[in-house]
Amino acid sequence: MAHLLSMSRLHREAIREVQDEIVQMIRGYVDDLKAKDKYDELVQQVKQFKLATQIFDAFGETVDNYLVHDMFTTTDTDIERQFQIADTKLGREGIGMAYGNKYMDMEDITAFKVDVILFVADEDCMNRLHKYAETRCK
Repeated sequence: MAHLLSMSRLHREAIREVQDEIVQMIRGYVDDLKAKDKYDELVQQVKQFKLATQIFDAFGETVDNYLVHDMFTTTDTDIERQFQIADTKLGREGIGMAYGNKYMDMEDITAFKVDVILFVADEDCMNRLHKYAETRCK
């Protein structure tokens, strides 16, 4: 709806206003996580992954019990991939980059991407976003 309003010149700033409101939703979520001391733990979960392996013999029988190996630290490429997935879930409307433009920390340039990833991964946040979209477009 915001695109239609902007393109038809009925309300040229509609897209920017909606982006800004969603950016504030993400920031509010991050601030809430920090206030509850949950932020750092969730960031670590995004920045690490477990490698699970299972070994089979020649007859297809399992040899081990589905081992979970030590945690591995993700690379910037892994964070970027997760960020792109989050951006897709946000409709590829530039919300993630709008958030980054406003809240990027030049000392940790992946931090804003992690914030967006955390927001999209939270089911309650996405449900609130869907309700926002329904009420905003009425």
